[in-house]
Amino acid sequence: MWFAGQTCSLSVLDFSLNVADNIAGDIEKLPQLKNFKTLLLKKCRITPANVVDLSKLITLTTPDFLKISSLTLDGIKLSGTEALKGMLGLSDMFIPTNACSLELLSLTGCGLNDRDVKPLMNGIGNGLVIKELRLSANRLTDTTVNYLVDSSGTSLSLQALDLSINKVGLFKDHSS
Repeated sequence: MWFAGQTCSLSVLDFSLNVADNIAGDIEKLPQLKNFKTLLLKKCRITPANVVDLSKLITLTTPDFLKISSLTLDGIKLSGTEALKGMLGLSDMFIPTNACSLELLSLTGCGLNDRDVKPLMNGIGNGLVIKELRLSANRLTDTTVNYLVDSSGTSLSLQALDLSINKVGLFKDHSS
């Protein structure tokens, strides 16, 4: 345990393969983490409600000492939940209600389908700022790409999109 007044230079916390319930609340109690930027929760046991709670760490209203820019939720089954929409603070119209500090969001192997990522893709099209999105090894199709293309406004922050190991066929030959 840290003593009062001490700071910590920890910038990456890898909590993979652990029980991560209330991890956002636990991290909030550590103002010593002045350089904390990356949270890795690969294959953690975490409820959808606790995934939503991660919003405490990624909104621009979060105190600077807690604001993370990279979040990895690989292998956490999020299909059929509203967890992503809630975590990212998206309204029912997929408009971001709070600015987000995330630059990288990794959702590899989360069992996501097109319906699950629709809020995320529409949110990005409506101004949600995420520069790199990793969606490999899910159950996504061309529909996911269409959500992004159809909803993209005048500015799109997304610079890198990983859709590998899905059922996306961007370059199908439609001539026959």
